[in-house]
Amino acid sequence: MEGGAELVKVRPRQLEMVIPFEMSRILIPTVNGIVEFNVYAPPPRLLRMDLATWTLASSIHLDKTSKYFAVLVALCEPRLRGSSMAAVPSVREVVERLKGIDQFRDANRSSINYHIDYLAAQKLPVSQWSKYMDDGPMHSKREALVAFALRFDLVNEEHLDLLTGLRLSPSVPASTPVLTSRPRHELPLLRPDRRGVSNVNSQRP
Repeated sequence: MEGGAELVKVRPRQLEMVIPFEMSRILIPTVNGIVEFNVYAPPPRLLRMDLATWTLASSIHLDKTSKYFAVLVALCEPRLRGSSMAAVPSVREVVERLKGIDQFRDANRSSINYHIDYLAAQKLPVSQWSKYMDDGPMHSKREALVAFALRFDLVNEEHLDLLTGLRLSPSVPASTPVLTSRPRHELPLLRPDRRGVSNVNSQRP
């Protein structure tokens, strides 16, 4: 329930298996269709911030207000909203998805490809990571970026707020509700629900 790419399999008759999710949807295939039900675990216990002697920082820094991050979120959106098998949007679909944001009003295939290349070459080590995948290299940079970002939780459902108020691309389920846009003052650079080189500035494509 927390994300389309977060899945575990349980073998028949297995007892006391630990499920690392606070909310889970159980799917059981039967001859009459899929039986499903939800399981909710107790909320986790967290150490108070004032008691923590040190904090962890991600080894990968992505500027959440940058244009390249909005492109990454748009690429991940179908899998965050629906199935982990959802197709990764094409460059044309990303262009159409982001045109509702002021900074992407003049976006085109070349500018979106620039951000995709920047992510793959400068921000995320997808070429190295894909060597360790059992299925071999990914079919495209877009697919590799989405798989990497979701596997390491660099993009999650909360980041979909960056796309709030934009019309959904064909790759996103039509039944997904679109929230109304937030006031402009809440959107530093960019601004719908489910479970190096420094920043690319607004002058760049």
